[in-house]
Amino acid sequence: MSSKKILITGGMGNLGSWLTEHLVLQGFEVTILTRNARTLEGVQGFKTVFCDIANEADCKEKIAGLEIEYVVHCASVNDGFVPG
Repeated sequence: MSSKKILITGGMGNLGSWLTEHLVLQGFEVTILTRNARTLEGVQGFKTVFCDIANEADCKEKIAGLEIEYVVHCASVNDGFVPG
């Protein structure tokens, strides 16, 4: 089986981090899109792209040229968000 290339938005978040770990362990080529620099304890073997998903131009620039077959959208507003 050839490796599948997956982009996970919110890959450092609650749901995204679990999915990142699972897919890396299954042999997928995982790239995560995140705005926060964090680490995932014990998880290695994925690429990280830093940008805010709310900034369309920045995201397009940062993912241009990446080979991605699937996108899993896990990004969400965090608990501390207060609408202005």
